[in-house]
Amino acid sequence: MEPSVVDKPFLYDAFISYSGSSNRNGGATFDRQVAERLIKELENYRVPRSLTRNLSQIPNIQHRLKKVFLDREEMQASSSLHNSLVDALQQSRFLIVICSPRAQRSRWVNEEVALFRRFRGKEYILTILIEGEPEESFPLDLLGGQPRGESSDNGDAADLASLPLASDIRAPNRQQSLRLLKREKLRLLASILGCRFDDLYRREHQRFIKRVTIAVGLLSLICLLLISLSVFLWLAEGRAQRNYDHALEAGAKILPLVLLPHEDLPAKEVHLTNAITIMESLCDEDKRNARCLENLYTLKSALFSVQQMLGKSIEAEGNFKASKELIAPIALQRLREWDPYRIPKHDDLFSELPDTQNIKRLYNLLSIWDQPMGAPPRVEDAVTYAEYASEYLLALNTSTLEGKKEAHRVLSKTLQMFQQVDDRANLNETHELLIDELTVALKKISSE
Repeated sequence: MEPSVVDKPFLYDAFISYSGSSNRNGGATFDRQVAERLIKELENYRVPRSLTRNLSQIPNIQHRLKKVFLDREEMQASSSLHNSLVDALQQSRFLIVICSPRAQRSRWVNEEVALFRRFRGKEYILTILIEGEPEESFPLDLLGGQPRGESSDNGDAADLASLPLASDIRAPNRQQSLRLLKREKLRLLASILGCRFDDLYRREHQRFIKRVTIAVGLLSLICLLLISLSVFLWLAEGRAQRNYDHALEAGAKILPLVLLPHEDLPAKEVHLTNAITIMESLCDEDKRNARCLENLYTLKSALFSVQQMLGKSIEAEGNFKASKELIAPIALQRLREWDPYRIPKHDDLFSELPDTQNIKRLYNLLSIWDQPMGAPPRVEDAVTYAEYASEYLLALNTSTLEGKKEAHRVLSKTLQMFQQVDDRANLNETHELLIDELTVALKKISSE
């Protein structure tokens, strides 16, 4: 006994038959375009979960169809086209026919319909009308075996009421037809899955609404995140500016007191320690605030001197090392702040003239290092030179040709110092970042 429709194991859920003839230019016809689009739509369709529990037409159905056979595609890989065609038709639950005037004239389409009708019957044939009227587009076997305009023994050969279920995607142009295919595929799927079209369409509409709702929700969430990020950046920028202002204020109030002579060294040590604590909190909030780092460096250096005078050699040595470790970060942050296209706006420590005392001081310090050295420089020497060079760049007016040449000379010399160090093993991550920033700065001024 032949297995029932439900029990019989089919390899394909559907077989798509279409006219594979070429157009006048040798390209694929609209039939092939619809067939290729249809197989993607069917195989990629996810069956709603609420339907899979109630479907009985397909054994063990999950969320997708098993496979759809596209005859002109898969027969080409076989050595026997006829055997492959017959086997594929026998292994298919449904036959989907792409109907057009070309399909009615196609020998292959008509033979496929006749073979499948012999294997499975007319009730498992589904049609999709893409061009022309049904009587001029349906295969002859579905029209009673008579050409258009002739009559069969049973009367009218074009009795459309007896034709298999047809999906209609006819439209004024092909783009509109392919858009209709998105809806009409549900009519084919309803027959293949054994459910009502209205149920499938309603669930597809609900799925669409759900997707739109999720998309709108995600878009709203992204907008909220962008707004939050903008507010956060605005607050962070304001906080950085406040920290910079606080650092300036702290430097203006603390540093003069530190640098003035003070007879009570223990009290001075306490004041310095408290000032360092305050300055470190500012630096922690804004790790790229060069002014904070500079003030912290001055405070630690002053505390080192006080502790030396008090005989606290161990504490003094610790503050000395801590102050030295700040030199590379200070130079790094200065370089990040440096803009070769901007004329420096000097504060009270500088005048508007290019030959300020501070620039002369920095120029003289750099000139000392420019003298020939008896031995390769150490990492500490290169970092110190980078500190003077970065401060020099901030004060230098690079809007002039002379300023650009001087900046290029100093940056080249700084990189050369790092390249010639004899203890490269002592280069740490901060030193590497400093070297990278020096390279970027040199490229900036070289492109001028």
